[in-house]
Amino acid sequence: MPSDIQAGPSPVTERITAIDALRGFALLGVFLANLFTSFSGWFLMDTPQRVALAGEVQDIVSAVAFIGLVDGKFYSLFSLLFGASFAILLDRLARKGARGVAIFRRRMTVLLGFGLAHLVFVWFGDILTLYALLGFLLVFLRGWSDRRLLVVAIALILLVVPLKAALRAGGIPLDLGVYSLVTAFANATGTRSMVDPASWPEFIGISRDPSWLSFYLYQFQGAIWRFGSLLESGRPFKVLALMMLGLIAGRRLVAGTLLNDRKLLKRVLIFGLVFGIPGNALYVFAMATMDGSSLNGLLHDTGYALGVIPLALAYGAAFLLAWPRAKVALGVLTPAGRMALTNYVMQSVLGTAIFFGVGLGWIGHLSPVQFVALGLALFAGQILISALWLRLFAQGPLEALWRRLTYGR
Repeated sequence: MPSDIQAGPSPVTERITAIDALRGFALLGVFLANLFTSFSGWFLMDTPQRVALAGEVQDIVSAVAFIGLVDGKFYSLFSLLFGASFAILLDRLARKGARGVAIFRRRMTVLLGFGLAHLVFVWFGDILTLYALLGFLLVFLRGWSDRRLLVVAIALILLVVPLKAALRAGGIPLDLGVYSLVTAFANATGTRSMVDPASWPEFIGISRDPSWLSFYLYQFQGAIWRFGSLLESGRPFKVLALMMLGLIAGRRLVAGTLLNDRKLLKRVLIFGLVFGIPGNALYVFAMATMDGSSLNGLLHDTGYALGVIPLALAYGAAFLLAWPRAKVALGVLTPAGRMALTNYVMQSVLGTAIFFGVGLGWIGHLSPVQFVALGLALFAGQILISALWLRLFAQGPLEALWRRLTYGR
C-alpha cells in the first residue's frame, strides 16, 4: 500500500524559483486590488467624495489604471498558479509513492477551514474558500487531456457572458437570491444592508466604528454577501477555467518544458495583448458608463471575458520571458511567493488593522497615490520578513500549519 510518510513539503531544491517569484508578483497585485476595492474605501465613495479627497484628475486616472491594468488580472494569475501547483503536487507525491489524490483532498479540506475562518473573522473578501471548493472539482479533471482542458476552460470563460444575459432577460437575480439573505441578516441585526450600492458611501463612516460588535456584525453580513458577489460576477466559472489552464501549465513545468519554451510564451504574450488590450478598453468603457441596463451589463461581461483573463496570461508570459535576464530583480519577489498563504492572510489583517475602526480607522482618508504607496511599502516589508523567516524555517507559519494538519506527524 502506498505510504504518506514521505509526503512532506518540497525541499527548496525541488521548487521552481521563477514560479515562486511569479506567485509573489500575483500576490502584490492582489493586495493592490484589495486596497482599491475594499480596504481604502475608494470605490465605496461617490464621485464628489473621491474628487474632494484626491482631485478629479487622480480620480479618473486611478479608475482607468485600476480597471484596465489591475482589476481581475492578478487573482486570475493566482488561480492559474493554483492549478499549476496541483499538477506539480500530484507528480511529486506519485514519485514518492504517496496517495496523491487523498492527500490533495485533505489539503483542500484544511484550506477550506482556513478560508471560512478568514472569511468570517478577518475579511469578507476571502478567496481561499472558493479555491478550496473548486479544488475538490479539480481532482476529477486530472485525467483530462491538455486539449480537452483548454477547450472546456475557454468555454467556461465565454459561457459567463450569455449565461448572465439569459438571467437578466429572465428577470432572475445574478446572485441567485443570496443578497436577500444579506438583507434579512441586516434587518435581524438592525444594521444597514450592504447590498444597495446607494448605501456604500455610508460604509465609510460605519467602517470607522471602533466597536468590535459593529465590526463583526458587518463582517458576518459581508461573509454572506461574498457568496452572492461571487455568483453575480460568475467568478466560480472563471476561477475553475483558470485552474484548468494552470493544470496544463503545471504538466509542462513537471516535464521541464514550459520555462524554456520561449516560442510558446511569446505566443501567449501576443495572444494576451491582442485580446487583452481592446477587451480591457471595452471593460473600462462599460465601467465608466455603468447605468444598470442590460446592454451595459453585456458590454461589461464581454469586456471582462475578452480582456481580463487574456491580459493576465500576458502578464504571466511576460514575467517568465523576462526571468532569465532579470532574475536578480524579479527574484526579490520569491520569498513572498513561497509564503503566499501566510502573506495573503497577513495582508487582510494589516488592511483591517490600518483602515477599519477597530484599528487606525484610515478608511476614506487616503488618496490612491497614498494607499498604493502604503501598499507597496507593506509588501516590501512582507518580502523582507519572508526572506528572514525562510532562513530559519522551511515554510511560512500558515504553510507549516497547513502541512501539519494535512500530513499529521
